[in-house]
Amino acid sequence: MSIPSPNQRISSFRNGYSSVYTYPFTLGFDPPIDPVILDFCRFFTICLAQIGPLVWRTVACLRYLSSKANVNFTFSHLIHLYHPNLIRHGVFTLTARSKKVLVNPEDDRDRGWYIRYVAVRTVDLIGETNIPFPEKWNFEPTMGDVEPIPNFRGWVDSLLKIATREQRTWKSISSLHGWKVKTHGIPSFTKFCFTC
Repeated sequence: MSIPSPNQRISSFRNGYSSVYTYPFTLGFDPPIDPVILDFCRFFTICLAQIGPLVWRTVACLRYLSSKANVNFTFSHLIHLYHPNLIRHGVFTLTARSKKVLVNPEDDRDRGWYIRYVAVRTVDLIGETNIPFPEKWNFEPTMGDVEPIPNFRGWVDSLLKIATREQRTWKSISSLHGWKVKTHGIPSFTKFCFTC
C-alpha cells in the first residue's frame, strides 16, 4: 500500500496498482470486496476507485439479506433494482428504480470519503484469480445490456419476507455487523483530490 504523493490524483494510473478510496475497507466487510463489486467494475470497465460509498453499502445490505433469505445475489439483481449514476467526474452512485426502496443504504457519517485514498497492488487487492482487472480511471463508462432475471419478483419477495423495512436499512444492518467508518490515521488529500 502506498499513500499518494502531492502530485498524484485518485485517477492517476500506475501499472499493476489500483487506487482505492479507503472508505469501504475501513468498515470490516468479509470478504473485503464483494464479487458483485468486481462484476460492477468489469461491466463498466471502471477501476475500484470509481465505486462510491452508496454502492458499497447497497451491495453489503443486499448480500446480507440474500444470504439470510438463502437466495442468490448477482450484479444483475443490483442493476434491476438500481440505476447507476455518475458523480464527481466518474464515481458511481445508485438511484432506486422503484419508489418502494428494497434497502435504504443512506448514511450521514460517510462525509469526506473522497479525500482518503491509497494505491495498492491490484493482485494483492483482488487476488490472482481476478486478474486482469481494470486499473485505469474510465472517464466515459457506458451501460450495456444486463441479463434478465427469471422470477425477479419472487427474489424480491423472498427478501421482503425475512426483514421489515427498518431491518432493511444500512443503519440496522451495519450495527448488526459492527461496520463503522474509521480513518486508521490515513491523511486527507483535499487539496490534491481532483474530485473535490
